[in-house]
Amino acid sequence: MVDFEKKGDLVFDIADNLENRLHQFTIVGCSPSRDSFIEEEKERTGIHIPLILKQILTKYGSHILNFKIPKEGAKNRYIFGRGFMHGVSAFDWGGFNKIKHAENSEDSFFEIPLDNAYLLEDLHYGKYIVLQTKEDAESEEDVNLFLYEYPDRFTPLNVTLEQYFELLPKTFGMYCWQSYLTPESYPLDGAIPDHFHVNMQQLFPSTDLSIFRQAPPLEDSVYNRYCASEIQKDYRGLFIEMMAKLEAHPHIKFRYYERTEGHLVDKTKYTARYGVTEDVLRKIKQDYGREISPQMMAFYYQMNGCMVNWVYQNPDDDTYIEGKINFLPLEETMGGKWHKEYLDWKSPNLFRDEDAVYYFNEQEAAEHPALAELMQRARIFDEQGEMRDYFIEFIEGQEEPNIYKVVRTDFYLMNIDFITFIEARIEFAGISGWEYKFYESDYSAEAITRFTNEFKEQVLKILPNADFERFGL
Repeated sequence: MVDFEKKGDLVFDIADNLENRLHQFTIVGCSPSRDSFIEEEKERTGIHIPLILKQILTKYGSHILNFKIPKEGAKNRYIFGRGFMHGVSAFDWGGFNKIKHAENSEDSFFEIPLDNAYLLEDLHYGKYIVLQTKEDAESEEDVNLFLYEYPDRFTPLNVTLEQYFELLPKTFGMYCWQSYLTPESYPLDGAIPDHFHVNMQQLFPSTDLSIFRQAPPLEDSVYNRYCASEIQKDYRGLFIEMMAKLEAHPHIKFRYYERTEGHLVDKTKYTARYGVTEDVLRKIKQDYGREISPQMMAFYYQMNGCMVNWVYQNPDDDTYIEGKINFLPLEETMGGKWHKEYLDWKSPNLFRDEDAVYYFNEQEAAEHPALAELMQRARIFDEQGEMRDYFIEFIEGQEEPNIYKVVRTDFYLMNIDFITFIEARIEFAGISGWEYKFYESDYSAEAITRFTNEFKEQVLKILPNADFERFGL
């Protein structure tokens, strides 16, 4: 029998050894499950959970383990681990045979489509570990373990439940270590590899990895071509440099978001996230049937979104200038703003009720059918608020996405490529006005010239060395 107290101590010992390198470490345990509740669920479902699992549930309950460690030799990248071992109740986001997830701004459940299956661990983004009791089992410990990928793919793991629990602390929850315990027939993704072996050797060089499958051979892909390229622009570094200029300005104040998860808090002037993780890129490839574009990869690989909101108050009068950048994390853009737990990221999910993410309900959508139709295809990626946001849209047969500016109930296709848009937003610190020049619109040349000149006057008060010519302004 596994000594879970020692295994728990091992996890904290590892965390102590990595303390000076950890960017984030979270381990949260929920209350232990009552024997009576386990028996009630057993009676309801007919599922007999193994003694080894019952020991965990009644003594420790469920747990969440997350960590992030900067990756050696790579800017803006981190090694991460993540796992959520469920309890038996709905409070613990599970149940014996059901999974809880967010949908349409509400919590909902779906049942695991496998007989006698128990939800063991949530790996996020539609991947789970489930165990299945065997009908002819001679012992309660004799179970099948599966990597379950929503909606209906089950791949057996080549380990016993006891071995699984032995490996959990040794891997420190490294994402996604379980996929390397699958049969050779299960295809590991060589197009967007997760570098499991390299990461394990970097963090835990003495760990024996012989039980795990070898890394897959690399395939030709947008991801691998970018990783192999000699020129990789540091967009996170560029954004941070711009923030330093704003911080040095005597008349600029930073505004804060206080109540929205993932946004700025009252002690943070700006947010510059590390690059996107491989699991997000794989989820997009799975659900959209394509990778993100080369220009999107160049940006998000270096910085998975950033945020700043500032205001300049003219000391001589009451005029002010403001700038705002809010590039959402890629999982929120492609998975749905604030609904990245959606299991099918390609499904439209921007407006379905009055509390949904975008700004009008179905009645208002009927009054603005062109915009409503765009919302079914496009994804918000730079959220400005007050219905003045930027969206991207993938086009079949087109490598780079279209970019739209939404202004209340109007929207404009922009004649600009993705990376030029990103660089302009950073170069001008989020000040608006330059984008009129790129609209496909009915604005007159005179109006566009006036808007552009007003914009340039504002920028020069904040950034006297701004490069307008580079963007044709």
